[in-house]
Amino acid sequence: MGFWRRDDRARPEGMSDKQRLEQLLYWLADDIADEMGDDAVGLRWSRRVRGCADWVRAGSAEGLRNFFIVFKPDPRNHINEHSFAQSRTASEAARLASELPYEHDREEDRLRAAERGARSSPA
Repeated sequence: MGFWRRDDRARPEGMSDKQRLEQLLYWLADDIADEMGDDAVGLRWSRRVRGCADWVRAGSAEGLRNFFIVFKPDPRNHINEHSFAQSRTASEAARLASELPYEHDREEDRLRAAERGARSSPA
């Protein structure tokens, strides 16, 4: 990776939280592969995180659910002992993955309220 660090990049203007999470997950998968090398466990973790990014890209909540399963805070879960799990990339991804379901619910509530308002107003 050299002297340039991906997680130091600013978020591009106009990028949605979903797009940013997808980007971060792909970067995190690359960071896992970089740190773990050819280790079979590291390759499996990297593939799982890349799969989470693919699910997020597809608009599926499976990506969020699987991300939290991979990084489950459990002393038996050794993934959390590695530097990539403590990086800004991982922290921002976890924050966005936690916030996205609430944002989705708020948007759904707003759309339902707008729909109720449109039905109740006289034509």
